[in-house]
Amino acid sequence: MDLRQQQIQNDASNHSIINKVYWIRMKDNPKYMRTIYFKLNPFTNQIDKHFSNELYSEPPIGVEELPPNLMRFVGGMSNPLPYTI
Repeated sequence: MDLRQQQIQNDASNHSIINKVYWIRMKDNPKYMRTIYFKLNPFTNQIDKHFSNELYSEPPIGVEELPPNLMRFVGGMSNPLPYTI
């Protein structure tokens, strides 16, 4: 693998949402927030979302806020492979 291919792979892994944690504020009470962890499900090849419980807290330091359109995008992704079970 040449240097350019390695750079492309590194860039793709650095900008991926897989294995990253984000936080969002609750719409009904902005004093509460929750964290979301994105993980790749190897069996379905889809991204799973893992939500924490609601917390009365400030956002964690070093954790990014979830962009509003990202949840819609990830939730709408479907598996192109048919289930044959």
